[in-house]
Amino acid sequence: MEKASGILRVDLDELPNNHFVIVGASGMGKSRLAKNIILQTYIYYKYNFIVLDPHGEYGDIVEILPNTLIIDASNTSLNPLELKGSDPGQRAHQLSYTIQSLFKLGPLQRQIIEEIIIETYKKKGIFPEELGTWNYKPPTFRDVLDTAVVMAKDDELIKRVIPYLKILSTRVFSGNQLSMGEVLSKPTIIQLNKLSSDYVRVLYMDTFLHKLLNTMYSERRSNKQLIVIDEAHQIFRRGSGRLLASRLLMESRKYGLGFIVITQQALALTDAVYQNASVKIIFNTSEPKNLEYVSKLLGGLSDRSKLNALRTILPRLSRNEFVARIISSREEIYLAELIDYTKKIKEYILNNKTKMLDYP
Repeated sequence: MEKASGILRVDLDELPNNHFVIVGASGMGKSRLAKNIILQTYIYYKYNFIVLDPHGEYGDIVEILPNTLIIDASNTSLNPLELKGSDPGQRAHQLSYTIQSLFKLGPLQRQIIEEIIIETYKKKGIFPEELGTWNYKPPTFRDVLDTAVVMAKDDELIKRVIPYLKILSTRVFSGNQLSMGEVLSKPTIIQLNKLSSDYVRVLYMDTFLHKLLNTMYSERRSNKQLIVIDEAHQIFRRGSGRLLASRLLMESRKYGLGFIVITQQALALTDAVYQNASVKIIFNTSEPKNLEYVSKLLGGLSDRSKLNALRTILPRLSRNEFVARIISSREEIYLAELIDYTKKIKEYILNNKTKMLDYP
């Protein structure tokens, strides 16, 4: 590991993929670094970006890029039951697992919710065994709730899941106002901070990522994208979310997608996320289990001196300091410090410098 004496440069063209993982305690500079990355990749590599912004921290990007699309998720509905030609049985299965993990339900409750969702699809004429019905207009969570109320008349077990379905029967899941074509064509920030609850926020993120995955499979787009998922532990620590994360990162490169996955909780992410990230960045981390995990992630298991050095350094990092492991033509570990991204980006714009990511 070395302290960068000048500029630590990362050339995206030398990376096996454009996936970044950023881990560290709150307030250490994770989101600030993510802004730095997406602004520079947009300006110098012509990458578009989409930010899932749980706390409204990325809105100031519009001051540098006025063409940025700002979407208030509380006023822009998504339908988790949308199919776009995919299997309703599979979607019911995915959603039931997501709801189970959201509310920490048992396996029987999960199974009941899956059966309610499938029955709701059938009421709209959509049947898992009839491929020709998969493009029909899908139901919403309000329809799922109505189906559950009818089914619950003679079933006490169904009555017990109704309160959870009520929480999700909100207007933000009442339709599909979000245009993926528009989102994928310009820099976009989807602000999630005004949504009514953490449950709704996580399901909104889950629905958007499934929508992105379906779009990725069905459309070939020439422009490259960076997708920023801040507070990723909220979705990726859950069963269905972990599978979704693995699929997105493993399969997205051929579709021109890169991901910046940001979390305070290193252990909440899957091994597949770390294995498929060319750049791993760790800010201050002191919680013992997370510290041990990220130290091994950066230093490996064979070099005990490097591992011990990381265990010592990571809890002592100051704000904006981080350790980075970069996989390119050679794999190195660096100790670096982030400078003010706004000032740096404006300098780059004025000076028309080369296409590099710079972290002094």
